[in-house]
Amino acid sequence: MKQLFLDITAELDTLTELKWVDEEKGQMNFENPPVVFPAALVAISTPQRRSINDKHQNVAAQVQVTLAFDFMGNTNTRTPMVARAKSLEYYDVVEKTKNLLHGYSNDDISTMDCTNIVQLPRPDQYKTVALTFSTTFFDANGEL
Repeated sequence: MKQLFLDITAELDTLTELKWVDEEKGQMNFENPPVVFPAALVAISTPQRRSINDKHQNVAAQVQVTLAFDFMGNTNTRTPMVARAKSLEYYDVVEKTKNLLHGYSNDDISTMDCTNIVQLPRPDQYKTVALTFSTTFFDANGEL
């Protein structure tokens, strides 16, 4: 999984809109999150593993990319269009992230599929959006 993490974070680091790419470690649970916004926080899980033999497995993985924004704008319909458009720019980063990783593959993993995008409500000025991607890989005794 380490190599998968390194590959995904390297890909995300190519998006110039993102100022911080890191492993998800609960950073957004702090009053002053220790990140630079906009940030991408990556968590990988392997909810399904099927043994081929005693040393090899086919693995279904989920990659969750949580995008975090320091959000101070207004989005209501009464907001002047220029200000509203500025406030909604985070959607562009969400879309670019989805487009970057949906369909991504390399020699180690199958094509990634974006399975959902969910806004995570928060009581503060931060906006968080979680994108979940699924992929599969072959685990030859912990080699990925």
